[in-house]
Order: sequence, then C-alpha cells, then structure tokens
Amino acid sequence: MTDLQKRDFENLLTKKIDNFFSENNWNVNNYASNQLKERKDLGQFFTPSVLCAKMLAKLTKVKEAYLDEEGNVKGENPKITDEPLFDPTAGCGNLLAAGIAIGWDPEWIYANELDPKIYEVLVDGLTKLSVPKDHIRCGDIFKMTKEHFKRMDEQKPICGILPDEISKEDYEKLNESEKKLYFTICDNRTGKPTDKYKKKGVKNKKSNKSFSLNKKN
Repeated sequence: MTDLQKRDFENLLTKKIDNFFSENNWNVNNYASNQLKERKDLGQFFTPSVLCAKMLAKLTKVKEAYLDEEGNVKGENPKITDEPLFDPTAGCGNLLAAGIAIGWDPEWIYANELDPKIYEVLVDGLTKLSVPKDHIRCGDIFKMTKEHFKRMDEQKPICGILPDEISKEDYEKLNESEKKLYFTICDNRTGKPTDKYKKKGVKNKKSNKSFSLNKKN
C-alpha cells in the first residue's frame, strides 16, 4: 500500500465518519458537564473523526472489507461483521460510532466506560445506533470478567480475555466459537485426556493462574 493509497483510504473513512456524525447529530465532545480538572483526572480527551479514521484504517478487518490486494478501494459501503469491535475506555463512544459509520454491524459493538456520567451519554448514543444495551458496561476495565458481557447468541464470542487454560466445567460454559480455540490436555504419562483444556498456540509455562468463570480475576 503506497502513501497515496493510505492517505486516500483514510480520507474516505474520515468523510464517511463526518457525514455519519452529522446525519445522526453525534456530539463528538460530550463531556457530560465535567470540568477540565475532572477530565484530566479521568483522562477524558475524546477522539476526533480524523483520528478515528486513522485508527480504524489499521484494522485488518477494515482493510479486508475495503481494499483489494493492491491496496485500492474495492467498495465504499461494505458490511463488517463476525468480529467484535471493543473500546475498553469508550468515553462518549466516538470510536465505536465511527466503526458503525464505516460499516461495522452494531450487534458486534462492545463498550466500557469508567465515569458513570459519561456512561449515560455513551448508552444514550450507542443504543440509538442499534447497539444492544447489554454490550455497554460501566466499570473499571481492569476488573472486567467474561460475565460482564452477555452473549447475544451461541455463535457470537463474548468480548473479553479468555484464559490460556481452563477446567472442563468452564469449557462447557463457552460458546461453540470459543470452544474451537481450545484442545484437551492429555496426561504426559498415560496419554489419556484430562479434565483441563488449553488454548491453541499457547506455549507451556511453569505455572498458570487458576481461572473460574464464577470469580473475578
């Protein structure tokens, strides 16, 4: 992809995002009346459309939807689905709204925001764009577990971090897409399957933290 192709691609996305924001009366800088000091303390500096475009343009899923093998735009209105777009510090939702603007399916949008006041703005904005409310969480991202996001159906992966190793009990709680990420661990001496599962492609480690879907990590 040449520098010219990259610039044209980013400009295309920026134009689509700006038009979408304008058509939907999207408030890019909605700080929910927080003062400057509060915003600094919480790191609230929301993402403008041009930066949203630059960030989204780097995602493989977006490139596959818009560009051919030579880096030329093959279509201006593709649909992007089958993969979550998750913003762990979503603010008022600019990046996620921008994702919808360029074709991301709202059913695959997930968000988290720490500030309860901004969270209300986030919910109001994203639900108007058809994002399911139970995909939008308020809380500390560092305390997030799989349970905080309800799966919409058995084929959609929950947005969250899956552990390298899990028990059979926790394996049975995964959806079909998530189960495909694991293989059964066999006993080194007997070769028989154990009641533990390991994520494919993960190298052996000397120790692993225990994980349970019923507990916070």
